[in-house]
Amino acid sequence: MADKIDKLFTEYFSGELEKEISFRKFELRTAHSTDENIGGGRAENVNNEKTKVEGVIIKEDEDQELKMMQKRYKAVHDFIVDNDLELINMLDYYYDKRKKYVWKKVSGLVFKSERQCKYDRDRAKYRFLLKNTWIG
Repeated sequence: MADKIDKLFTEYFSGELEKEISFRKFELRTAHSTDENIGGGRAENVNNEKTKVEGVIIKEDEDQELKMMQKRYKAVHDFIVDNDLELINMLDYYYDKRKKYVWKKVSGLVFKSERQCKYDRDRAKYRFLLKNTWIG
């Protein structure tokens, strides 16, 4: 369970989750279906811009993978909004893979002991899990 939350926090604070959402939207917008007009009859609504936009919106709305990514992003974002800046900075320092900080560096940046930082992280993960039981 804790591994899932760690992975989710790492994806969020590293910006990977946002990139995955953007890329999935890009895939859905650029995915072209094969031409089903085999019989040679006249194709209807081929160049209608309105149907293209509606089609993209429908694809994004019905895509389960995109919905799940957005749900995960929103869960972490809502959790962050509800907490204090000190905890969020500590989580950001630790979980952002681009920074590559270890606990010793993180504890120095937030002016706490390593033990207190780990305790705060564990409490935050527990509160996150209580708020988002669908992760389990």
